[in-house]
Amino acid sequence: MRDEPRSAAPRAREPRRVAFEALLEFAAQPDARILECLHGEGLEPRDQALAREIALGVVRRRDLLDHIAIGFAPRGMPARAEARMALRIGIYQLAFLERIPPHAAVDTAVELVDGSVRGFVNAVLRRVAEQIVQQPADDDARPRADRLVLPGGRVLRLGLALPHPETDTVRHLALLGSLPAFLAKRWFQRHGAARAFELVDATLRPAAVALRTVRCTRDELAAALHAEGVETTASEHPRVLIWSGGVSPFASTAWKQGRFVAQDPTAVAAAEALGAQSGETVLDLCAAPGTKATLLAEAVGESGVVLAHDPDPKRRAKIVDNVVRLGLSRIRILEDVARGAGADRVIVDAPCSNTGVLARRVEVRHRLDAAGIADLAAQQRSLLGDALALVRVGGVVVYSTCSIEREENEAVVEAALAEGGVELLEQRMTWPDPPRHDGGYFAVLRRND
Repeated sequence: MRDEPRSAAPRAREPRRVAFEALLEFAAQPDARILECLHGEGLEPRDQALAREIALGVVRRRDLLDHIAIGFAPRGMPARAEARMALRIGIYQLAFLERIPPHAAVDTAVELVDGSVRGFVNAVLRRVAEQIVQQPADDDARPRADRLVLPGGRVLRLGLALPHPETDTVRHLALLGSLPAFLAKRWFQRHGAARAFELVDATLRPAAVALRTVRCTRDELAAALHAEGVETTASEHPRVLIWSGGVSPFASTAWKQGRFVAQDPTAVAAAEALGAQSGETVLDLCAAPGTKATLLAEAVGESGVVLAHDPDPKRRAKIVDNVVRLGLSRIRILEDVARGAGADRVIVDAPCSNTGVLARRVEVRHRLDAAGIADLAAQQRSLLGDALALVRVGGVVVYSTCSIEREENEAVVEAALAEGGVELLEQRMTWPDPPRHDGGYFAVLRRND
């Protein structure tokens, strides 16, 4: 009897192909998040990390990558979306992933496309690679129009100059950070050139995965994670670790046991500013996914209660997921927020533009507009008014956002103060500085009548 022919072994998935497919899927869905499009199942952890880095990096620097490509494409950019995406992936690897050899960056990008465009993609990427050189000793690394400073002590000599950083600063900032022009202009006018360049740079640095402890110390959590191959470092906050390497913490026993949540130090500080005490009733007005509510539940203890509400029923389900995993019985989900009236303390982490977390929410930069921020500010004023109406007289309200825009922060609080009966106890703006922490704002207010 003849042996049955053996089927060919399944071809291993390639991380650049995974990133390529995710980026094409993302481009076709205006409201998608890039990480939701990234299907890295079956990849080794190292390849998953590479696919994620390429996908996030291309979204983060999209406009700049296109500008670079145009400078080395004398016949113009191709019409096919696949070819443009392959160019972005290739240029991102060449310029910003120094550990990948140039020939590998070019060849793997060319393999993403078929037919006649392969020659075009290959030619453009080789021209880019030829213009990446070691940084001259007399180059002081200040922003310039004719070149980009790259990681690893390299520079890219551009085929098409950038807008001049001194005479056309706003356009330079917008292109450098792939940001909308209105936002670059706002940061430049409000904060000056030096701070504006710092803010743009912050949007381009990868955000950390921060792990906030639950019912354990930071050292205990670090030891438990280390035993399972998760590498961490201490953050600036005594309850927060930063995932620095090794296997994913979200596959660990500590995660399954509810010993940590993913929460940045800036968000932790906003929740702690509420000052929740044992035995109190605390209302979390925009609670999903529930990370702040879980911190507050630890603070109020077994004799207190946290009432968690979110206007979106689908997002309320995420609160339930966290509550169940962490085993925090003192959190109650409210569908009717009026049932939280008379709470000792209320926190409202308002929906916002996310300009303090553009390093983390990379796709947001391509969706921002000035009218949208104005609409958000109106919604935020309403939410803060609701919080002040729901807290008891003498009670405390924390208003927080992950925005760094005055309209969404100080101006919202000033409008509440103008209504009277409210006292401002503290306010804090945290400028984004990834991977150390996100940007954001909070204000602590007391209702006096």
